[in-house]
Amino acid sequence: MKFQKGHIPWHKGKTNVYSKEVLENWSKKHKGKKHSKKWKKQMSERMQGHKVSKKTRRKIGLGNKGKISWLKGKKLSEEHKKKLSEAHKGKIISEETRKKLSIANIGKRRSEKTIQKWREAHKGYKHTEETKRKIIATNRRN
Repeated sequence: MKFQKGHIPWHKGKTNVYSKEVLENWSKKHKGKKHSKKWKKQMSERMQGHKVSKKTRRKIGLGNKGKISWLKGKKLSEEHKKKLSEAHKGKIISEETRKKLSIANIGKRRSEKTIQKWREAHKGYKHTEETKRKIIATNRRN
């Protein structure tokens, strides 16, 4: 039946229309089903330019500005942490990105525990004379 203005669907306002058995059968029938490449392409084209509401973004785990928040609060294994660390070592960050990171961290407060950790991590570290001069020059500008 084609859509007609004013038509009320048969299941409007009804709940538990289908029995548990029927729902389980449907579930079993579709488990493990893979979509064809053609179907995936059609879906991709259909979704081009589609905007998602803020409410929906929260539901699917997209936090502020499209950042994925599903990882928040999850604990990573030591092995995984090491892999991430190795992947990022030696990576050169552009000046533009550095500036953005700097601006993003302005005004953020760190807990005493975090500050203490930083102190412990850098204990015994010696700066070169050149680095010391740079630090002094930077602090004088502020």
